[in-house]
Amino acid sequence: MAPKYLDQDIVITSNIFSAKINDVVVVRSENHGNILKRVISKNNNAFKLQSDNKSYYSEINDSSILKKDILGKVIFKIRI
Repeated sequence: MAPKYLDQDIVITSNIFSAKINDVVVVRSENHGNILKRVISKNNNAFKLQSDNKSYYSEINDSSILKKDILGKVIFKIRI
């Protein structure tokens, strides 16, 4: 998610949310653990996500994510 979010950043999330387009969310990924992605579209309980870093490929960008796989919406970032 560089350049807005870097590896050492700490994010505060809330799981009491209604994710909207353009929100940054933490997603549970079987292959990569917990990752940050931006919501680009929403259809009922399915979300399409995208990385801010366009030069980095992620298989998450090519699939729909269910609401249950979203751990929380980023509400605050601390840069260390």
